[in-house]
Amino acid sequence: MCDLTNLAWNNVYESLDVLLTNICNVEGVDKEKVIAKNKTRKFVYIRHIYSVLAKIVFPEYSYACIGKNIVRDHSTIIYYIEDCYIVKEKLAYLKIICGKLNIPFRFISVVHNGKN
Repeated sequence: MCDLTNLAWNNVYESLDVLLTNICNVEGVDKEKVIAKNKTRKFVYIRHIYSVLAKIVFPEYSYACIGKNIVRDHSTIIYYIEDCYIVKEKLAYLKIICGKLNIPFRFISVVHNGKN
């Protein structure tokens, strides 16, 4: 397991890269496949989960900044975040990833795109 609370965030892109690396590690996938335009469900879900967690863990980072790390634009990141809360299968996957990363899911389920 990975505990994100103990990491020191120095640089915007470094910290987002650490988050993505940790998600890929707990899921046992290659980060390059997640970043690529691969449309396999597992990689798509990981991109969605990364987007949600990045916005929650780093609320001060813009959608464009989050997207740059996975070579996606800001509108794609907004879609990923909204879609993750709509599709129950993705929300269940988000809950599993949060457990593996020691992020309290109750916090995530309350925050939806900055809305309470």
